Amino acid sequence: MTKAVTKHPKPSLRRDKEWRSIESELSLVQDFMPLGSVVEDGIAKNQDKSTTYASLSVSSKNIDGKITGYIMHKEDFLNLWLVFKDRRVDRKKEEVLIYWSTKHYTSKITQLFSITMPKILVMVCPKGTYKESVEGRQWLRKEKPKVLVESLNALSWWIPGVFNKWGRKIIDLKER
Repeated sequence: MTKAVTKHPKPSLRRDKEWRSIESELSLVQDFMPLGSVVEDGIAKNQDKSTTYASLSVSSKNIDGKITGYIMHKEDFLNLWLVFKDRRVDRKKEEVLIYWSTKHYTSKITQLFSITMPKILVMVCPKGTYKESVEGRQWLRKEKPKVLVESLNALSWWIPGVFNKWGRKIIDLKER
């Protein structure tokens, strides 16, 4: 039996309550646009604390059209910067996929303070992975992030430390 997909209106994602419209859903990133923020010597620097670091243009199978998502957390910005500015994506062979989640923190304390935590798992996958994924490929609550990225044949990934029990970021850069 196939589950019916509910289409949501096209949102602009800034606050957590807005991002929850794509909670744990695989999303395709078309564009990453820093908004005056940069990374220098491995440190994300924002013009001031009240502005967003960057915006993303993303697609989700449950929302019609492109969505604009705003990056509010330093680590999420840093990980996206590493993909788009440092590593660079070969658009002919690769695509950037993300999961936004507040349901996959490994600590109950982290969940209580989720508003201040990073929320985006970033992956570089072979081109076509998103299109071939089944109904948006949900990130199941008990599914470990490493199993998830391997199931999507990710070439590289950036997992915030709050998503794994060791409390550290896991990065794997495979040869292209």
